[in-house]
Amino acid sequence: MSVVKGAESLGVSARMRPRLSLTAGAGTEQLFRDYSSRAESLAAQGAQVVVLPEKLGVTVDPDTTTTDAILQSLADKTGATIIAGVVRVAAPLKYNEARIYAPRAALRSYDKHHMLPPFESDLEPGTTRTLLPQPAGAWGVAICKDMDFTDLSRQYGKDGAGLMLVPAWDFFVDRTWHGHEAIMRGVESGFVGIHGHAEFFRQHDDLRSLRSKRFSSTAIVAK
Repeated sequence: MSVVKGAESLGVSARMRPRLSLTAGAGTEQLFRDYSSRAESLAAQGAQVVVLPEKLGVTVDPDTTTTDAILQSLADKTGATIIAGVVRVAAPLKYNEARIYAPRAALRSYDKHHMLPPFESDLEPGTTRTLLPQPAGAWGVAICKDMDFTDLSRQYGKDGAGLMLVPAWDFFVDRTWHGHEAIMRGVESGFVGIHGHAEFFRQHDDLRSLRSKRFSSTAIVAK
């Protein structure tokens, strides 16, 4: 199945901690360039989709053109879809957002529904789902803690999502537990999950074999 082939390609990575930026401007732009280099390497090895971590950087409306162009141009060049997590500031609100760069397509996004208190109590929850139609079946998008909740996953399952793309930032102490929660969502709702983690951890959940394959994060870049 082509979707799973592309997902498996994401297992190629470096064993180094990723850098994240919680400030807008040049820092976030440089991170996008660094991650773009790593994503291009994965795409060259056959990856059809690359999932980067949650809250990779900060973008401020309406000045998102430069950061968006970095990953959109990569998607157009390689034919791979790139999912990147950011904090998007649309004053007076802030969102934990996944920005979706598909080849030769308009930018799409998904806003996280379920925040992690108290760390994300200042962020505005999302209210809609995002589906990406594909020849082999739809892909859905969620973010990290969203996978702890059955209702959202079941809605995606009813929507026909066969693959969930999930930027995440699991902590070292909870990564196994949280990963198992995500596996159960796939079992319950009939999809495979690809998680791009920020803490040395990447997971491919395959409900057909009920196994979890763990690798270093696909989004990791050298310092």
